[in-house]
Amino acid sequence: MISTYFLKPSLFVLLFIICNSNNLQSQDIKSYNKALIWRGVEHQWTYNHRINRIGSLVSMEQDSGYCTHYSATGLGDDSTFATTHYTYVESPNVFFKETEVKILVTGREGDLLTKTENIYLDLDKWMQGKTHYDVVVNGFEVKSMIKADQLQLLHFLVEDPNYVKETKQIQLTANFNLVTNCRTLECELFKDQTAYELTLHLLVLGFEEDAGEIRNSYTTRNYAWDTSVEVEDETKELTIQGQKDEYPVACLGIKGLGIVLNEEHWLLQLNNYVTPISYNAKSGQMRSHVNMKVVAWNNGMENFSVAPFKAEFAKRKSGYAMLDTNPSLIQFSNAKIKHGKSKTALYWKGRNKSSESPEAESIKNITNNLNFD
Repeated sequence: MISTYFLKPSLFVLLFIICNSNNLQSQDIKSYNKALIWRGVEHQWTYNHRINRIGSLVSMEQDSGYCTHYSATGLGDDSTFATTHYTYVESPNVFFKETEVKILVTGREGDLLTKTENIYLDLDKWMQGKTHYDVVVNGFEVKSMIKADQLQLLHFLVEDPNYVKETKQIQLTANFNLVTNCRTLECELFKDQTAYELTLHLLVLGFEEDAGEIRNSYTTRNYAWDTSVEVEDETKELTIQGQKDEYPVACLGIKGLGIVLNEEHWLLQLNNYVTPISYNAKSGQMRSHVNMKVVAWNNGMENFSVAPFKAEFAKRKSGYAMLDTNPSLIQFSNAKIKHGKSKTALYWKGRNKSSESPEAESIKNITNNLNFD
């Protein structure tokens, strides 16, 4: 016969184990509690080109993470060297859902082409009815639909989402502005029509009160160059003020970026990315570095390109640039984060090939880099 003395402690231990087991299960990380957050891109060709296709994004498929880069030039063949910046997040009380918005603009070269696109995103049951929703850009892709042109203005921005209770949907609004032109020797005469498609890859966040907070920011860089002075790298420090004392973990995302040039230019290099430096949970402040740079040419590109003969026709022009970025501070009450970056290289044969060609795409599986040490 088992004594009451031994029975009571045994029941207590059993109940303790069950309760703690249930608590651990409630903290289980599901696929929808994991996300890659895009922090921007570095893109470089070996000499300057018109834009046929360019883009960078991060994505999760179940428990696997991927970095994708797009690159296609016009007539000349070339290699691309690119780096994608990202942060990996796991949070038991924040829910993530990826989607995309496609925006097509058509018109005449030199004209400002602008369009706003609204979509309604159906939400899974696990993401419905949250008290807070937000969205960040998880990458972009700009693709020519007719021919490659030179870039003068590019701007995209995703607005804060709206939750529609009646349909359990999220309304997402994205804006796209573009100016391109082509008035140099490689351009087709008497063809001034242009068409480009922007695909914005978006990450929607849903959470209850006190599980998180998002604060938006804005920063710019303006500079000029001439045919003898190159554009220098410049790291700008940006401090974003968040909620004090409540959120021990934080990271950065991006809601939009912009490029305005004095006129159309060939593109050699495009950098736009944010890097977290330090986060103070007590003050709610995130110190970060923002790198913004558009380069139309550099010294030696004619001699050190992968296609020296064609690069002989690459030209230098003076000009100026006005760049902007919309970083967002994302604060979590309970999360693990890991910052990373992924490098890749592509080779494009040129010859005005279609921007849809598979050679314009590089996909890297980065799952092995997402483990927490």
